[in-house]
Amino acid sequence: MAHGSKSHRTWLAQSAALFIPYFAILHHAVFFPRNCILKAFGDDYDLRTLRLLLQANPAIPWALLAVWLTYRLGQHARVGRFVQLAAMPFFIGFIPLVLWVWDIPFAGRPICRNFHDGRLVLPVLGTMHGIYLYGLGVALGALLTALRAALRPGRGLRSGARAAATEG
Repeated sequence: MAHGSKSHRTWLAQSAALFIPYFAILHHAVFFPRNCILKAFGDDYDLRTLRLLLQANPAIPWALLAVWLTYRLGQHARVGRFVQLAAMPFFIGFIPLVLWVWDIPFAGRPICRNFHDGRLVLPVLGTMHGIYLYGLGVALGALLTALRAALRPGRGLRSGARAAATEG
């Protein structure tokens, strides 16, 4: 992948987009367990709260490091194709967790107000917990990665069957 090429710029943008789920995961799972993004910094998305969030949240540099590592792994000869194949499915799979942790900025935090702290009870699962969204993210990411791999030109079930038929 040559620097400056369209595929390089696409991979750079996809890697950068992963900052959003990485930041949410690191904030929620490591640095501020089971807390939404603003709980330690303020009540709503205002300038004071955002300034505190950006200055004091240790998840930010770690999320940037994760982005850089993902970008570099995506350029690696052995694992790069898989990393690039799985990046956007991972991003999409973790959107529910991102919304759970970040809420909807500048909308009065409706997710936090209506669903956090045991207010959301699901059939079968009971009270909603963030761990369910991690499982959903992994499952959706894996499913979407498998679908993306199967639908790539020259890949998937049909091409494998065709190759087996021509060998026999």
